[in-house]
Amino acid sequence: IIFIDEIDAIGRARSTLGSDPGSMERESALLAMLVQMDGIHGKLESVLTIGATNLAQDLDQALLRPGRFEVVYEIPNPGPVGRLEILRYHARNKQLESDGLLTKVAEVTNGWSAASLANLMNEAAILTVRRSVPKITLPLVLDLVEGSANGLPGGRLPPSEAKNRLALVTAAKAVAFALTPGLERIKFVSLWGRRQGAGPVVEFEASEGSLDPAWHPEQVDIMDWATRVKVNAATTPDQPLGEFRHVAGLLVPLYTPRAAEVAFFGPDGASLATAPPLSDCFEIGYYCVRNSMTHPRFRHFPPLHTFAYLGEDGSGANQRDPLAVGFDEELGYHSLTLTLLKASWRRAERLVATRRTAIVALAEELLKAENETVSGERLVALIEATPEDAVPEGMELHNEFMPLLREVLGRQDNTGLPRVIIEGEAAAPDVEAQRPAAQKQLSAPAQEAAPAAASPAVASTSFRGAGSASFTRRPAAPAAAEAAPASAPPPPPPEPVPELVVSAEAVGAVSRALMGHLDIVDLVGRNTAEEVAERVREALAQPGTAERLAAVRKWVEVDGAPFPPPPLLQDIPLPADGQVDGPLSSWQPRADRTVSWSAMEMLFTRRQLKYFKQDADTPRDEDSSQYKKRQAQQGQEAGAKSE
Repeated sequence: IIFIDEIDAIGRARSTLGSDPGSMERESALLAMLVQMDGIHGKLESVLTIGATNLAQDLDQALLRPGRFEVVYEIPNPGPVGRLEILRYHARNKQLESDGLLTKVAEVTNGWSAASLANLMNEAAILTVRRSVPKITLPLVLDLVEGSANGLPGGRLPPSEAKNRLALVTAAKAVAFALTPGLERIKFVSLWGRRQGAGPVVEFEASEGSLDPAWHPEQVDIMDWATRVKVNAATTPDQPLGEFRHVAGLLVPLYTPRAAEVAFFGPDGASLATAPPLSDCFEIGYYCVRNSMTHPRFRHFPPLHTFAYLGEDGSGANQRDPLAVGFDEELGYHSLTLTLLKASWRRAERLVATRRTAIVALAEELLKAENETVSGERLVALIEATPEDAVPEGMELHNEFMPLLREVLGRQDNTGLPRVIIEGEAAAPDVEAQRPAAQKQLSAPAQEAAPAAASPAVASTSFRGAGSASFTRRPAAPAAAEAAPASAPPPPPPEPVPELVVSAEAVGAVSRALMGHLDIVDLVGRNTAEEVAERVREALAQPGTAERLAAVRKWVEVDGAPFPPPPLLQDIPLPADGQVDGPLSSWQPRADRTVSWSAMEMLFTRRQLKYFKQDADTPRDEDSSQYKKRQAQQGQEAGAKSE
């Protein structure tokens, strides 16, 4: 048996070698070994050659072909059973506090190699002598494991005004992280990181190090769609968190340290200590709006220029997809990103104001703790035991979708859609109040003589699993000809205004299906929310569409619910120009005044264009060169006519 350890020293791929003399010598050694391995025949067939390396991906491919090192075995770090056996071997001549100590140590040393485990038991034996204890105890070994991950404990920071400020900012960040859903468990909060003095740190537990099936790495990966889950001090309700809410929620804890400085020390109290997280906010916000394609405005889009990698330009930056040129400005990415960042900042300010008492209490505990560290369990207990402070005036969040939806449902416009009334709520001003004054002056006998057919006509329908709805038409009473003067005939009665009475349960199901979370109006902007409200109103007017959307939301929120039916043809949004099933020629006509809106017209519906044009950053038609040319030509023509 020929065993060659660290074979990558001579077997590294030739493509990675340089032209220096050392590299040329190593290449010569590799070629010589390849020739010698091909020459083993006859009586030498019983010779077994084994190589070992930690860099198998860097080996030359000629070394791995059949006839040479033709079989590759990967030996990973030991698992829980293997770690336990290794610990027992290296602890066979050491005094242990109990037999179950090694089992616990095997659980908390996930990913450790055999050499690391051997060194751990050796260090534990040395530490027992230093501390003058007769046996190795579990707290002693856990201190060594913690020191290996985070460094050895350092000295306390000297008391100062700067330290008190640092404690408040760190406490605000920790409270914000604990209240943010979708994150991993907080392990501890430290005022001074032990790893080479890294500064304040909020340490999260690695899911890979947990044996709890409910905290498996795959379970953490699908946290966006988990329901009824409590992590730290944040609870996910029956409705899934969703990708957009998850990513957008990360902005609040990043803004919270700066918001705490402004709240505790005034607008001029902001310092560079809270500046680094702010630099990440724009990148996260822009990713959430543009690249993730999870923003409510762009969810129905096909994948556009999202993760295309086209190499790097001369300056080292990634080259952009040609389709993306102009899209940032035209589709309003910049405006929506700014809206998201502003709303996140306001939420961070509100969090600091409502959790001020908890932040101060945590800061005091950090200053008093012996190692200036507070565990994650203590952090959660402190937040839950401290009542929220009152919301200061002017810090209310206008983020609820339902008030805006009620405003849209009660509109009377020329779209032909009925005015929607939610069951149990007062209706909008009645049709009777909108009748002309001449009709209101009808005599009482004439009103009594009105036919019974003028009574409201009601037609009802039901939504499976989402309540019921009914149409109620309220026509105006017909005018009596004999009651009006002959010289002034009454005007014709107005067209009856149709009304649709829908249950609150059905409205909520359809709204969640189209909007997702109903408390993100401030994050997505009023234009986006109002466009979704128009779609909700249109869906409620079509019982088939409303029933399908309610079934979609039920399937998401209720375990065991049946799979929803496919969308109807009228539910598919069509762009402003062109038809999905029409010829390509329908996409070609463009007017000069709409050239700058070509991308929006290909991707947005007409209703979306109505709301979203004001978010775009491109100039309007009156600012374009075509418009100015037309204006100049019209001026010349008007001057010629006057002459």
